[in-house]
Amino acid sequence: MESTDVVIVGAGFAGLSAAGLLARRGVSVEVFESLPAPGGRARWEERDGFILDHGIHGHRGGGSGAAARVLNELGEEIDWVREKAGSYIVYNGERHAAPESLGELFRFQLLGPGDRARLIFLLVKMLLASPEKHTRTSLAEFVGRWSERPGLRPMLQAMGTGAMAADMEKASAGEVIELLKRTIRSERPLGIPKGGERQVLDKLIKRVKEPARLNLLTRVKKIHISEGGAESVETTRGSWKPKAVLFTAPIQKLFKVVEKNHFRPGFQSYVESLEPTAGISVDLALSEPVTDMGGGILDLDCRLMGRFPSVADPSLAPPGKQLATWLWVL
Repeated sequence: MESTDVVIVGAGFAGLSAAGLLARRGVSVEVFESLPAPGGRARWEERDGFILDHGIHGHRGGGSGAAARVLNELGEEIDWVREKAGSYIVYNGERHAAPESLGELFRFQLLGPGDRARLIFLLVKMLLASPEKHTRTSLAEFVGRWSERPGLRPMLQAMGTGAMAADMEKASAGEVIELLKRTIRSERPLGIPKGGERQVLDKLIKRVKEPARLNLLTRVKKIHISEGGAESVETTRGSWKPKAVLFTAPIQKLFKVVEKNHFRPGFQSYVESLEPTAGISVDLALSEPVTDMGGGILDLDCRLMGRFPSVADPSLAPPGKQLATWLWVL
């Protein structure tokens, strides 16, 4: 059995960030990832000159967001795309220019005069609320009967979709509240890295170095607990004896490797109640440009998000061609 200070389960953004920050402080780290490449849900691949992210991604808060802060601490900076304007919301078969400021939001065509006042009230209520207290409250429960108002419903659906949960009955109000607060605090609500998530992953991986080690194609089979602490971690490549374990894989997989009776009943029920967002992502490699739209499309009728990322970032497609990415949230 090998010894290490920390074992990290999962090599997505969270696992790689933790490994880089710990290694910078001289902590020995073993990162275990079951897939052949790091990145988790933000993996990427290159095909015929097109750079394809696995899904539609963006970094909340841009230069003041979590990814930027972590990389700055690791001595790296993210090179952001200068996004072009022009985003749209589709509702009841009609396309509307998406509001890009609070002023535009309150003048949005889908809102009637009474709905504007109600929306202001709801936004203030959300800004004053604690995200932690409403984690298990659905967005529909939080807004109450107003969720059925035709003028407010599309805006509330858009908020839920921004938190990757298009169904208001299932979207966490706490998550939506946290997203709204971050958006208000940030100069840039959403940042898109130049070259896609490849840039962020490459810079994180570069900082995962001695005394940290990245182990790909290695699945964690069991985390053994003794007297409230992690005693050992059993993997497909052997066992390790760590001082601490960080589980950064999707939380729904936790009880597959750790017996749940080691955790408080409230935490057990919380993990078991979470339903992960699922979706189908489709990339279209276009033989010629079809649009100059630099923003995105949010179709609330069928829970579809789309964008043409190579319009704002030509490095994602070969010269004279264009990339379109669509995500259907299930």
